[in-house]
Amino acid sequence: MELALKNDAKLIFSSTASVGQNNAYSKSKKMEEDIIKEFCEENFLRYSILRIPNPYGYLHPSLKIDRDSNNLEEIILRGKPFELFTEDGVFQKRPFLKIEDL
Repeated sequence: MELALKNDAKLIFSSTASVGQNNAYSKSKKMEEDIIKEFCEENFLRYSILRIPNPYGYLHPSLKIDRDSNNLEEIILRGKPFELFTEDGVFQKRPFLKIEDL
């Protein structure tokens, strides 16, 4: 944030889109966003916060957000149906974003 401020640059913060759920992970992400908003507004710094839904695709291994998507992409490209379930068996509808398309 200080670097963006020093260089009069726009700050872009991105993370996955799980803010809003009632768990520690989501609460910590919301807290990060609040800190960024407060800092930027107090210092008149332009900013954007991106919530990326379920990213998948090839990434450099050190980025650690490739969600085993090679299998998912193959399934989609072959037109095979697939379903996502939580651990308790609840069906999930989710958007996916291929990281290369971002």
